[in-house]
Amino acid sequence: MTEKIFEINYNFNRPWELVCRAYLAKYPHPLLSHVESLDTLERYVDDNGCLVTCRVMTSSFLKFSSIAGFEQSVIDPKNKTIYLNSNNLTHRNFTSSNEVCRYSVLDENTTLYTLSYKISVATGLGLLISPLLKTIKANFNKGIQVLEEIMKKKFENPLMQIS
Repeated sequence: MTEKIFEINYNFNRPWELVCRAYLAKYPHPLLSHVESLDTLERYVDDNGCLVTCRVMTSSFLKFSSIAGFEQSVIDPKNKTIYLNSNNLTHRNFTSSNEVCRYSVLDENTTLYTLSYKISVATGLGLLISPLLKTIKANFNKGIQVLEEIMKKKFENPLMQIS
């Protein structure tokens, strides 16, 4: 197996609460058309007051196939963090991936978004890593764009503010 690990960061110049609201409203979105389906398997509030969600997501895979993945997210309003961990369920003979996303407070008006990604491909398929990484990074940027758009249009509209 050939393996690649990388990490990308982005600072939202917005409070964590606003980023969290946008995160919850992220799907469906036309810019994220690579996400073909998203099914919630379980959602509950744990003993610590965190919202835990388990989902199965199907996404287009390098434009010639689909891939299913399992995702678990934990939104912790007390510590103001979102933690998301996902792994592919299909094509495991060829590739395995682990994506970890974290949203955390830097200060009252800045939220840090960190994506850590580990991808492994079967011996002889190392040529797939570069296009996979390109797709992952493009989707990271699309996700940021979507969250920024949602925050601006949906949650920062002065007509929607309640006094």
